[in-house]
Amino acid sequence: MSRPLRILFTIPNFKTAGSQYVLLALIARLNKHNFNVIVGIENHWDEAKKVIPESDLVELPKLFKVSKISFLKQYIKVLKKNQIDLVHSWDYKSNYLEPLACRLSGVKYLYTKKNNSWSRSWQLKSLFSHFIAYDQPEMKKRFFSNKHYANKIKLIPHGVDLLKFFPLEKTTNSTFNLCYVGNVNRNKNQLFVLKAMLNLPDNIHLNLFGKSDSNYKKELGLFIQNNNLKHRVHFHGFINQDHLPKMLNYQDVLILSSFEEGLPICLLEAMACGLPVLSSDSGGGTRFILEETMSDALFSLDDVNDLVLKCKRLSSDRKIYDDFKVKGEKCVKDRFSIEKEVLSYNILYNKVIATK
Repeated sequence: MSRPLRILFTIPNFKTAGSQYVLLALIARLNKHNFNVIVGIENHWDEAKKVIPESDLVELPKLFKVSKISFLKQYIKVLKKNQIDLVHSWDYKSNYLEPLACRLSGVKYLYTKKNNSWSRSWQLKSLFSHFIAYDQPEMKKRFFSNKHYANKIKLIPHGVDLLKFFPLEKTTNSTFNLCYVGNVNRNKNQLFVLKAMLNLPDNIHLNLFGKSDSNYKKELGLFIQNNNLKHRVHFHGFINQDHLPKMLNYQDVLILSSFEEGLPICLLEAMACGLPVLSSDSGGGTRFILEETMSDALFSLDDVNDLVLKCKRLSSDRKIYDDFKVKGEKCVKDRFSIEKEVLSYNILYNKVIATK
């Protein structure tokens, strides 16, 4: 192909979609001579224009507003008008009409599987797709063990921008600060950490950064009030990713207590910044990150005392703390840099296009 390969990245929006930062990092690093990337979104056009030139944006049809036939026609029109060669979907939804429209248009389609949802629609989406990338090994066992997928799947973990996330000179605090970054909701299970706080020294505080589910926050607030934790637990609301590295510099340990996770980027970003992490064994993603060299960072949700003891060790033993810090930084540099992810997709795009 003499001209650059034209790729359409699809994502719901640049306001709430968690993949937006990975997508932006990939766009910035893809070889402009080989790839010409445009981005298709469904909602929040004004937010998208803040980070993507308007000339590189297209509006995608919204399935819930049109019939399936109309969606296919509109989607095919977008593909033809923009001369798309390959669609790479970062959408978390199981919309099988996207790959079907690509099949009807002669356009290659791949999607990145990031969550643990599965249904008949996901099966159809996977069947119609030319290729599937997944970001942690357990997904192959759970979703793609059928021999039909053998030649159309590849493990590509998300990576961290190490030019943005790196250790800064540590700020000295009078308190030992535990933190969490992300949505505050029932699946993320911050209540478990609050229960651990009851058995931790008063100088250990918890800082929560992220948007909160209002009902769950009320539940947490009631627990905090009933157990006299108000002076030790702090809700900071949403934090922009650009401010994350500096914020992490004021923290001592990041804790992820989720019931279920895919591949939690917050762990990788914290580790890249030299912050020790503790995580529940919440799925293949956390084990994939931590089990090989940092299995001591995993705790059980069946025993709150497991987390209590790990927090006490990190807060009282500098040697253990520094060992967590060094191993975490090395883990991200060796296995989870954005450069590794970009290289993997670079190779994959050319492979998918070349496949008949």
